[in-house]
Amino acid sequence: MKKKQFLLLSGTALAAAWLNSKRARTAAQVPADLRSALTIFRTPSYTPGNLRLLRSGTLKASEIHPDVQVRHETIPGPPGAPAVPVFVYLPRQRQGVTPALFYTHGGGFIAHSAAFYHRVCSGYAAALGVPVISPDYRLAPETPFPGPLEDVYAALKWTFTQAAPLSIDPERVALAGESAGGGLTACLAQLAHDRGEVRPAFQALICPMLDERTVLKTDWQGRGEFVWTPTSNLTGWSSYLGFRPGTQTPPPYAVAARREDLSGLPPAWIGTSDLDLFYDENREYARRLMAAGVPCEWAEVAGGYHGFHLLKPEAEASRQFNTSFLSALRRALGLPDQNTDALPRVNTTPPTQAAALDVLIIGAGLSGIGAAHHLKTKNPGKTFEILEARQAMGGTWDLFRYPGVRSDSDVFTLGYSFKPWLGRKSIADGGDIRQYIQDAADEGGITPHIRFGHRVKSAEWSSEESLWTVTAEQEDGTPVLRQAKFLFLCSGYYSYDEAHRPEFPGEASFQGQIIHPQFWPEDVDYSGKRVVVIGSGATAVTLVPAMTDKAAHVTMLQRSPSHIAVRPLVDGTAAAFQKWLPAPVAHGVTRWKNVLSSIFYYQIARKAPDLFMRGLLDEAQKHLGERFNPADFTPSYKPWDQRVCAIPDADLFQAIRDGKASVLTETIQTFTPHGIRLTGGQELPADIIVTATGLKMNVLGDIEFALDGRPVDLSQTLIYKGMMLSSLPNFAYAFGYTNSSWTLKAELTADYVCRLLTYMDRHAFRAVSPQADSDLGERPLLDLNSGYVTRSLDVLPKQGSKQPWQVYQNYLLDKYAIQVAPINDGTLRFMRR
Repeated sequence: MKKKQFLLLSGTALAAAWLNSKRARTAAQVPADLRSALTIFRTPSYTPGNLRLLRSGTLKASEIHPDVQVRHETIPGPPGAPAVPVFVYLPRQRQGVTPALFYTHGGGFIAHSAAFYHRVCSGYAAALGVPVISPDYRLAPETPFPGPLEDVYAALKWTFTQAAPLSIDPERVALAGESAGGGLTACLAQLAHDRGEVRPAFQALICPMLDERTVLKTDWQGRGEFVWTPTSNLTGWSSYLGFRPGTQTPPPYAVAARREDLSGLPPAWIGTSDLDLFYDENREYARRLMAAGVPCEWAEVAGGYHGFHLLKPEAEASRQFNTSFLSALRRALGLPDQNTDALPRVNTTPPTQAAALDVLIIGAGLSGIGAAHHLKTKNPGKTFEILEARQAMGGTWDLFRYPGVRSDSDVFTLGYSFKPWLGRKSIADGGDIRQYIQDAADEGGITPHIRFGHRVKSAEWSSEESLWTVTAEQEDGTPVLRQAKFLFLCSGYYSYDEAHRPEFPGEASFQGQIIHPQFWPEDVDYSGKRVVVIGSGATAVTLVPAMTDKAAHVTMLQRSPSHIAVRPLVDGTAAAFQKWLPAPVAHGVTRWKNVLSSIFYYQIARKAPDLFMRGLLDEAQKHLGERFNPADFTPSYKPWDQRVCAIPDADLFQAIRDGKASVLTETIQTFTPHGIRLTGGQELPADIIVTATGLKMNVLGDIEFALDGRPVDLSQTLIYKGMMLSSLPNFAYAFGYTNSSWTLKAELTADYVCRLLTYMDRHAFRAVSPQADSDLGERPLLDLNSGYVTRSLDVLPKQGSKQPWQVYQNYLLDKYAIQVAPINDGTLRFMRR
């Protein structure tokens, strides 16, 4: 035997042995009276190549219960489609008007027939004593969505129109289905609700096929080993949708679990087993129904596989499962329940807590929405949610509503790499940025994953379970638990609830209005008023020119000046690119132009600070003319020791030159009834005082972290690559640049998290954490000396003295370290499942 042939055969044998041993380990969890079917039912997984061959054995009619007669009807199909065959199962001993059951058969959308389910449907008719109607819908791939669903809907409408001839009570028609039929039944309930032509009373979903995203998973936790496998699932969903899951977003009603609003649907019963491939998606759908106010009964069998109740109906677990199903139908339809015994083998504990997520994102601002987009694009099989404390997305750009609020960096780098900025302004208004974030979330299908009004209070890692348990609190104080394999914090760096607000002497005596920009009142009217803005940072230099449109005069009162740089409101080069190039290309080219220019100017500022400062002062003097006072624009610190403030088209300087605004560098002695008395004795009159005195940093969302029950002191941790914390497993934090656009670093972080998750899946790792050497030196996390930073340094994590523990403020260096350097760099410690 040739060497290549030997290696091929050996590899095949090893793979088969491994697969058989894996199946054997899973089979050991199956109850003995269910296990015998597994030696008989060894049909290969469905693939496009063997579909027609395997399907041929699933279309034959099965036997009919002797107490039931069957009628075969052919009814009009959907518009432009062929007629739909329908079977009507009528109990022979039935008398008078009764409820009815509308049953949709399974088969993964690609196999089986209604006749194949004669035994099942006639059995239900005999057990319930009511008619059962079962449509023989067209199969995929010959007829993809919406054909099968419209066939089923046409048959349901026919059932209601035939209520009188069939002696059916139209108020008591229940829907039921198993596997793909259960998925069609769930979609049918949604479609009937929205069209409003018929009103089913109940829906019973047996191991339903509800979510195409299960195809994208890589860890099935032993589920799907028998009967309906991941390979069959891929074939079924691809055939039905007409495209491979993960490549497109399914249209409405194609995938039941994709529907965002489940309120108003009929009450439900959902039954499954814990070795079924659909277990997680079934449990999650039941939880969501209950959360939407839809009554839902949950039934779960331990050790059951897909379709166990049909393959081994005589097994004790099957009898108990079927009893739960029939009892639920009897209660829903007002029939006497003949089986009231306890169901010891069926777990009916409702799934009020969601199944463990793959990733939990905290924060629905610019970083959180970007992180979700990267996750959906690069790890489409991962389940995730976003917990947002407020009732709106957008973070900073939804919170701040003061006059003139805008970005202080260009929007091409502040915006996402994947969504072109189409606006005219390069320094964008806050409202436009907020809408841009909203559009990105809506277009990317991210909005349905956001849970608004959920403030995260604590997060605890369990090494035994390899899970984070996160406790959030709703606005009414109701606690909510979420579990996740990976925690991605995208909550920004400052408190939304509290600003830095020093108390000034004499405030109580002031007869005007005192406002902090972070909490700007909607009804404030500053028309014709004298306004004093205390502060000299980005907020102050934005507010002052914006308020001159209505105010009598605006004074910027600063204890010390900031560095101010003039930026163009409209980037002429970007506008030219937008005119002549496709939007994505124009956006990408402009983005790189601005990245490189910002790095260039930052390097000049740090290496030749005097030259850089001279340039800023020359620009200020050019725009201010005779009103230029060097003392008002010459800080005591070097550029980028604190952030450099940007003013578009020199609007602040123009307002000062026009006499609508002024700058005063002085300290406050006290507030007075009509203004502020300065240390030099001058009284500054004011009707409104705006305290633009800064932000209050919070430490990683003010969340209390714990590791196996022990509190984590974040100030004693080191930050790895500017995103992960030493010894904290499966955790990342989006923390942007201080010298450039926040989003540049946030997107690199999101990309790294996706790479890391892919690497862990490929190597079957369950947990990862960076481990620091004992001799690693420590440095402050940030090298800015801004007040909001220095006030928080003692509680922030630290950076290290060498790579990869250093925090770069350089996009190019980070891009290599995060996107190019190997994941397993010797610093990360991985743990296997």
